[in-house]
Amino acid sequence: MTPDMTPERFKALAGAYGGDLRRWPAAERGAAQQHLSLRPGGREELDAELALDQALAGWRVPGPGAALAASIMAGAADRHHRLRRLRLWWSGLGAAGALAGGLAAGALAVSLCASPDDAASDLDAGLNTGLYGLYVLGLPLDPRAAGLAAGSGQAGPAEAAAPAPGRAP
Repeated sequence: MTPDMTPERFKALAGAYGGDLRRWPAAERGAAQQHLSLRPGGREELDAELALDQALAGWRVPGPGAALAASIMAGAADRHHRLRRLRLWWSGLGAAGALAGGLAAGALAVSLCASPDDAASDLDAGLNTGLYGLYVLGLPLDPRAAGLAAGSGQAGPAEAAAPAPGRAP
């Protein structure tokens, strides 16, 4: 036995590098050869590691089956369709938000520009004017039917041409 190669070190190196001394680090090969010549039990340890090396070298992992490949492809296609639908929903929500913001900004602008002399309050004027804008777009909405101009004395879009009772034309 050499002073720098103990049986424990030889066993650890054999476990790490295998049973073929050609795979061992060059600095350790000479000491390992000398250890084998002085200790006959070291050859048995190398043979056991060589058998493990051969078993590992012969082990093959089988490839995936056709069913597994088909399920992976189907899952990928399904995920792609879900992402497309999600993108469509987000774009629709963005468009709806932009339209709602535009409608709110338009109603605010009209309510700020309306004369408070013609309506009972600025809020009534803004709501009625906004509804009249929807009427012009082809959506006949009567503010009194919706309860928005109740008691305000303001005429709806259909009655705008007729004078209100008690008022001079």
